[in-house]
Order: sequence, then structure tokens, then C-alpha cells
Amino acid sequence: MPELGRLRWERSFVTVRADPAVALLAHVRATGSTAAPVTILVLISPLASHIAVEAEIAKLVGDDRRVVVADHPGTGGSDAWSGSLNDWVDQVGGAVDASVVVALGPAAGSSSELAALAERLAPRADGAHLAAAIDAVRSAWIFGPWHERIPAARLRAGVPSAAALHAAALCLLESPSTLRARAAWFDALSAQTFTPRRANQDPDPARSYVNIRFGQVHIRTEGHRTRRPTLLALHPSPGSARPYAHIAARLGSTRRVVAPDMLGNGDSDAPPVHHALVDALSPEFGDSCGTARTLADYADEAVAVLDALGEVEPVDIWGNHTGALIGLELSIRHPHRVRRLVIDGITIFEPAEKADILAHYLPPFELDDYGAHLLRAWGMRHDMILFWPWYRTNPAGWRPLGALAPLALHAITMELLRSGPTFRTAYDAAFRYPTSARLPLLTVAALLTVFAADPLASAADEALRLLPSLQLASIGGYGPDHLDASVGVITDFLDAPSAKP
Repeated sequence: MPELGRLRWERSFVTVRADPAVALLAHVRATGSTAAPVTILVLISPLASHIAVEAEIAKLVGDDRRVVVADHPGTGGSDAWSGSLNDWVDQVGGAVDASVVVALGPAAGSSSELAALAERLAPRADGAHLAAAIDAVRSAWIFGPWHERIPAARLRAGVPSAAALHAAALCLLESPSTLRARAAWFDALSAQTFTPRRANQDPDPARSYVNIRFGQVHIRTEGHRTRRPTLLALHPSPGSARPYAHIAARLGSTRRVVAPDMLGNGDSDAPPVHHALVDALSPEFGDSCGTARTLADYADEAVAVLDALGEVEPVDIWGNHTGALIGLELSIRHPHRVRRLVIDGITIFEPAEKADILAHYLPPFELDDYGAHLLRAWGMRHDMILFWPWYRTNPAGWRPLGALAPLALHAITMELLRSGPTFRTAYDAAFRYPTSARLPLLTVAALLTVFAADPLASAADEALRLLPSLQLASIGGYGPDHLDASVGVITDFLDAPSAKP
């Protein structure tokens, strides 16, 4: 059951409603001509839409047929659903103009076995749940049903690629508690009577995709347009805007907030090769202007997102760590697009420290048939909290923080695993960024927020020396679960009558 890799797919969301007053989103992927007279809705369960039997999907696509694959409720990018499966399928099918429903996927197995698997997949401090996930998905290809590991249950099929196993394991780990319900929905499809109908589509969904010349970008939107500028929220590496959704929601109480997943992260496309014209515009980037991606690339992509959303007026920017540097570079390259900038953590390294980090911080992301890469990612994310840099696991690297609870550690590990090999790309660009040369070029009003336990806090004094007009504020939290303390500081700066440098 290889991942979707050879067909061309376009992702989007459609609105479904169990309650007329509440708009929920279903995530879909479509392939084939939009002019095809017949659209087939395909459901894959208990996994997400990107774990599809590509050979089977390819058979369905033709000159007269378009295929739309949907994530089940609570799976992949689809919101949880409390109504009947029939109602959900009817609404998704109506939204995509489908005339046929097809169910594909492995045998789910017994309800009791799925309940036991869900327990084994619950996050544990030692990461054992990751091994349980890879074991379960391997068994799904070797045995039928997957939990009966006896000769009579052997399937005449080989184990797929490590990439397919990785993607399937992430689907199981996404929301283990819903696994039993997902399988029940899949079993119910055999009795599905398809009567497509349309729900009232939400004109401004909380999640959507925009197409820019560099690929599809997934964005989260909070709040509504007001007289205040739109706030562009840029997440750190590795990860996406997902862990910061509650921060965006709070900031969105008085303004529109747009939070994209940078290319190569979250639900956005993988990034293209280096494309920004930094050789001419930013000679400080030096040798990295060849084929490596730079933060100038990410800055230009963020501007392309604003263009696609029709944001013609200057915006405010809040960025965290890598996102802060992208916001800085965007503000330097496109000062007419930015009103005010909040830099939440800034990197300024001595040459020897930068060389050490580039040599050790970004190990290759090598997929393993038996899931060893899952545990490596778990260990990295665990030590990123306790040490700086994470690989310096001795008193010299000690940080005054305790270990994360399993659920929190699971969430940030999943962000790294979703990025996969591209987790290194934005990190590498951030570590190579010539902050000392670029920061003095900033002309928009800027605030640097600092948390004492943040490993980047030590750069504050040098940042103020390089740019005396930079405002400085201390905050009382670090990481997505503790950044609420910074919301008031950010809001006060953005709403101040004047913030001229």
C-alpha cells in the first residue's frame, strides 16, 4: 500500500455540519481532470488519505473520472465528527460533486483488538508507543487480519517501503483514541446508501490551502479583518503552525491572524530548491546562495502567501525562532509590506559555535523499516528541552528545565516526524543566517521578546548593540504551551500609538 507519490494531487477542505450552526472541515485530496463528468469519492480507513493503494486509485482515474480521497473524521486533516457516517459522506460527496463512493483499506480487525492497540499507542515517556505503531502497520501488510499472526492469516504480499510504513505509523499515532471509531466507520461503509447533498460552505474557513508558484501552502486563519493590520504568524523549526493555534486564537480576538506552515513542514508541500535572488539583493548570504535554501527563500514564499490571500496593506509579523528570522528577512527585503515586527528569539552565533551546530545539530533523517528513526526523533526532541545544543548531553549543555510530559513530547515529536527529511532544511537556513549583518538593515519598528530559559536569550545584548532602536521585553514562558504570557506583550506593542524606530 505505497504512499501517493506518482499521481498529481490537489488538497483542499470542504465544510460539513452535524449542527447547522457549527462548520467543521473535511480534508480531501483530488486527482484527475476537473472537467471529468464523473467524480469518485474514495475513503481509506482506518488511516488517512495519503495512505492509499495508489495502484487502485490509478485504475479509477481516467478521462471521464476524477478521484477525490477524503480523510475520515478525526483522521489526517479532517475535524472530529459526532453525527452519522452516512451524513458525513453525503455532505463530503455533495461538496466535491461525487456520484460514487468507494472504500479501500486494510482489514481493521476486531473491536477488542483495536481497543487494545489504542492503549498501546497512548504516548509513554519511554517512547514504546512508537514501536507499537510500526509493528501494527507492518502486521497489516503481512497478516489478514493484522492481529492474527498465524500461518493461515499470511497474505501473499510484501512489506512496502519504509516511507509507506512511516506514513502509516504517523496515521495511527495522530489520534490513537479514535482508532476504534475509525474502523467502525469503515465497516459501516458496506451498508452506505450514498445521497450526496451540500452543506453551507464557510466563506472563510479556519484552515485552507493557497497555491503559490512554489507549491501548495496550508494556512490557519483566526479572527476577522479589522482596522488593525493582519498579523502574519511564523512558526519555528521543526514543526508547523498547529502547536501555536491557541496563541493565534488569542491574538485573533482583535485582528486577523494568518499562520502558514512553511514549505516542507506541517501540511504544506515540500520546498523547491533555492530560488530567491539573494546573490544580487543580499551578498551577505555568501556561498549559501548556490543550491541551498536560505531564509530569503522562506521570506519570499511568505510574501507570496500574502499576495495569494489578497493582503495588499502592510501586515504585522510575529515569529518564533526560525519564524522570527524569516520575519526579520521579510521585513528587510520587503519593508513596504511590514508595519511592525515581533522577534521571539534571535540567533547570533560566534563562528566556532555556528560550525559546531552545523556539524552536529542536524543528523540525516533516515527512514528505517523497523521504526528506529521514530525513536531517534523522540530522543532528539526529549533532549532539545534538557540540553543546548541537544547533542551536548553533559553539564556544559545543561538547561534549567524539566522533561516534558509524554503527551507534550509526543506532540512536538510528531511535528518533526511529519516534516521528515525536510526538517533539516529550514533549520540549516536559520543556523546559516547572517543575523549580525542583516539586523542593522531593519527599518521597521521591532520588538525582541526574551525568556530567560530560552537558549537564544543570550543573544539579546548583541542584538541591541547591532540595532539600538530594537525594543526589548521579557516574557514568562517558553514553548507553545507556555507562550500565553507573551500574548499581552505582543498585543501592547502592536497596538501602541507609535512604534517608530
